[in-house]
Amino acid sequence: MSTAIVYFTRSGTTRAAAEYMAKKLGADTFELKPAEPYPEEYRAVVERAMEELRAKAKPPLAEMPDVSGYDTVLVGSPNWCGAFAAPVGTFLANAPLEGKRVGIFCTSGGSGLARMPQDAQKLAKGAIFIEPLSLLSAADTDAMDAWIAQLK
Repeated sequence: MSTAIVYFTRSGTTRAAAEYMAKKLGADTFELKPAEPYPEEYRAVVERAMEELRAKAKPPLAEMPDVSGYDTVLVGSPNWCGAFAAPVGTFLANAPLEGKRVGIFCTSGGSGLARMPQDAQKLAKGAIFIEPLSLLSAADTDAMDAWIAQLK
């Protein structure tokens, strides 16, 4: 089984979770970066994220990861107002995920997955979704280990 982990991170929490799981799975990781980087200042990021959510924007990525050679693709995002960060939506809508096992995971301060599973199914038509994972922190290794176990 070949696995890729594709993620977007702002604060580093989602990256830390992705790297932990990649080490456990021997998976390759790909960090999503928008072609136009988000500002450094938190308030400015929130304003842009809200505008992208309202517009249902799929901003261009600096580079689109090639996941065509993988059987399983895990996709991570922070929870931004109940949704994926916009770069993750761009990836899900454009990546060749049909027929692949796809697992989504999110990091949040307590909001959980919200509508992410439904949004993922709409964006990645033909993907075979596994049970999603919600993390309060990248230190929740027990939850990640349990989720990883179901992949094998």
